[in-house]
Amino acid sequence: MSRKVGGSKRPLSRYDIANKGKGGSEQENEVQAKKGSVKNQIRSLKRLLNKKKFTGKVLEKKQRELEHLEKLIVKRKNSERDKALAKKYHKVRFFERIKVTRKIKKIERAIATANSNGDKEELENKKIELENDLTYVMRFPKGHKYISLFGEGLSEKQLQTRNELRALAIKSAEKNKDEQKTKKAEKRKNTDNKNTTKTVPSNPDNHEQEEGPDDDADDFFL
Repeated sequence: MSRKVGGSKRPLSRYDIANKGKGGSEQENEVQAKKGSVKNQIRSLKRLLNKKKFTGKVLEKKQRELEHLEKLIVKRKNSERDKALAKKYHKVRFFERIKVTRKIKKIERAIATANSNGDKEELENKKIELENDLTYVMRFPKGHKYISLFGEGLSEKQLQTRNELRALAIKSAEKNKDEQKTKKAEKRKNTDNKNTTKTVPSNPDNHEQEEGPDDDADDFFL
């Protein structure tokens, strides 16, 4: 196959063959050709939109596409930031998890050997607080700098922020727990429904015969 250029023919390239017969405007082809990174797509779309060559539904479509790509960029940046923060505070959270877990086990031993109900109640309350601390470590909200449970010299603002993040972590854990309960209840309900479903006999006549005829009833009608 060949293509005429300036009075002479040259062989068609693979690009020419692949795009032969394809529709689409010049602007759309330009965007497709420069597709690669999301940033390149955004730049291409913005340049085309600035030329004001789109109208009506085509314009709306391109604007929606641009918004989608910009949101994708933000999402990626947030994801990268979350990963960086998780990596930065991984060791701190790891050691604090071990420390809090040991404290919980110590409290549990103390509860088991407590002499009075008053002492046991106080220990139980301390255990709840430690469990909430563990939830803070394990389910720390993404996108925030971790504030240590055992950090010294924290400002009032840092303490307030830590309390707010701790509350968010506890709320998230409770929500997840409720969702798991709901799923288990639904699964149990579906299983019970399957077990209690009655099977219909394949041959009703045979079923009646298996029960046996009522000879006395037949004699009555005779």
